[in-house]
Amino acid sequence: MLPARLRRRVEAVGSAAVSRGGFAAGPMVDPETLVVLAATCRERIRFHYRDLLRRVVFLVHTSAPQLIETFRVRPEEIEPIDDKTCLLRTSADALEWTAVRIVYLGLEFEVREPPEMAEMVADLGAKLLRAAGASRTRK
Repeated sequence: MLPARLRRRVEAVGSAAVSRGGFAAGPMVDPETLVVLAATCRERIRFHYRDLLRRVVFLVHTSAPQLIETFRVRPEEIEPIDDKTCLLRTSADALEWTAVRIVYLGLEFEVREPPEMAEMVADLGAKLLRAAGASRTRK
């Protein structure tokens, strides 16, 4: 049982906040900020997120348990193919952020869908190659 002071704060956040569900694809909101907003607002405050969630599918060259741990996705988003590959089926409100996240893992992967993600990854790869210097030779 929480003390009355904390119970009111938890109830205020619970009644004022609505979760989008899934993994956050961007900066997190400071919990104390949520508590202050919930406790002081008299009108409903609505945070506008990108409403369009896009289905994204990658073939990732790692085991399902390793991908779940490193990419921080729900197990139901992973479909093991064998011990060394799996499909990642996830939703993204920002293709750019999802592209950067999967590249950052350092794992080999292939974009299965959507075509816009394949284009995004190609553009990101080209940008990274330019940043490394055009005169560098590829290994």
